[in-house]
Amino acid sequence: MVRPLIGYAPAYARPRTEVDGALPPAPPLTVLVVEDYPDAAESMAEMLRLWGHYPQVVTTGADAIRVAEVDPPDVVMIDLFLPDMHGCEVVRRIRELVAVRRPLIMAVTACLRDEERRRSYESGVDLHLTKPVDPSLLRAVLSRFALLVAGVSA
Repeated sequence: MVRPLIGYAPAYARPRTEVDGALPPAPPLTVLVVEDYPDAAESMAEMLRLWGHYPQVVTTGADAIRVAEVDPPDVVMIDLFLPDMHGCEVVRRIRELVAVRRPLIMAVTACLRDEERRRSYESGVDLHLTKPVDPSLLRAVLSRFALLVAGVSA
């Protein structure tokens, strides 16, 4: 069972400093950004592109499910409050569809309630991040995940 991360940056997610060495270069990831607020979605996608990843943006849960079914991403970054369905339902459906190739799923939401965090983890979310997301934390998590996927030790 994957243990959820709640509101802290564990050692493997913290960016390395000059003291303990730089992370090795991480291979690019395909990232599905599910966000109904256009400015937030495009900002996230641009940041991911700058880091060398391949983002795809969708604005509804139904579109996220369709994309994940056709071409499962390495990572899903999902807002929990979407116009057509709750993000937890989207996560459950994606987990069912792509059970063999398990993507890293991160809830990226403004919701701070413990009940919402619990619900997101029960649906299959691996990491619950609160907006605004610390870019250095996000980059470190994605880098470590990319290295795990590629089988490279960091």
